[in-house]
Amino acid sequence: DASGKRLMFDMGQPGRVRNVAGVPPLRVNIGLASAVNAQVDERSIVIPRRAGKDGAKFLIEADGSVRPDTLKTAVRE
Repeated sequence: DASGKRLMFDMGQPGRVRNVAGVPPLRVNIGLASAVNAQVDERSIVIPRRAGKDGAKFLIEADGSVRPDTLKTAVRE
C-alpha cells in the first residue's frame, strides 16, 4: 500500500478468496492474471494486462479506479 506495507505475498489456490485492505493507492502484482478474478469494494474490475503477457501490474486508486502500473523497479546487484 501507499505506506509501504506489504498486504499479501502468497501463492493462490483455486477457489480461495483473499481480502486485503490498505492505504491507497494499492500496487498489485499478479503472476497468472488469467486465473484471477478481482473486486474493489464488491465491484468486479478488469485486470489490465500487457499484450503477450499473463502477468499484471496495476494500481488501485482511492476512488476504486484501476490503472496499469508503469513504475520501473530498480534491479539490485
